[in-house]
Amino acid sequence: MPEQARALHQLLQTFPEQRQHLLAQLGRIQALASECGCAMGAIFALAAIALLAGWAIRVDGFSVGRWLLVTPAAAAFVLLSGATGKLLGIGVARLRLAALNRRLRLHCERGR
Repeated sequence: MPEQARALHQLLQTFPEQRQHLLAQLGRIQALASECGCAMGAIFALAAIALLAGWAIRVDGFSVGRWLLVTPAAAAFVLLSGATGKLLGIGVARLRLAALNRRLRLHCERGR
């Protein structure tokens, strides 16, 4: 059983009178638990491409010789930017999921 499902099951067992409220939050829990960071990774990669394009125009235009030398480094920069965004997206989703779990637990404890 995944950690998020286990936490929800534990909340349902501990606070059966709050079942409706907890199940209403199930969609948010599932969305945050399955977040893969792809959207933020894509945003970071597109930003890296835009930065590279701006740098290329500012430095020396589009000379072919320079691009042959710079292309491997540029590709690595875009890939690392995308990976950084992906990891950051996953981290943010986990933090939001932990905050939601804490809010649900506090709501249930107040409702007792």
